[in-house]
Amino acid sequence: VWQQESRAIVMLNRVIEKNAVKCSLYWPDGERNSHVNEMVCEDVRLKITLEAEEDKSYFVVRRFTVEHLDTKETKEVSQHHLV
Repeated sequence: VWQQESRAIVMLNRVIEKNAVKCSLYWPDGERNSHVNEMVCEDVRLKITLEAEEDKSYFVVRRFTVEHLDTKETKEVSQHHLV
């Protein structure tokens, strides 16, 4: 997302399907931990902050701020997650 300057992510799978992990969480999980709204990925030097999460009938829309820890540059990214 940072390198390609993406503004949106479309995620077509669930994190866990049929008891198998399909992807790692790469965003702060406000749904499961309502008090957690940011996470730091030290290996890529990014901080992801969950700004909003809206549950629709078949998908969730999340809005993040992604900050580069070294330059302090920020980007807004939206995620559309089919559930």
